[in-house]
Amino acid sequence: MDTKQTKTEQATSDHDVTHDRVNRCVSDRLTGCSCAYFLQSLSWSIDDGQLTVTGRVPTFQLKQMVETLLRDIPQVDTLVNKVDVVSSTGLSTTQPE
Repeated sequence: MDTKQTKTEQATSDHDVTHDRVNRCVSDRLTGCSCAYFLQSLSWSIDDGQLTVTGRVPTFQLKQMVETLLRDIPQVDTLVNKVDVVSSTGLSTTQPE
């Protein structure tokens, strides 16, 4: 068996395990908080230590809560909060293009 191939396979396996752990941690933190109902529409991706969160919440405080909840996750070096604040009155933090 080729040693180089084995190392590549191991790196891929380690990456998958890390990715799964981060996904599970993010999901647990978002669904376990008292405002989980408002966070259901959020999605996230992890790439090379960067966690990017997207979606919509009705208040700026919830956007801040997302950031607080997702701080200090192992294997995450950078948190990018791309969550938009969109209220039922039509006010929004999203900017028209």
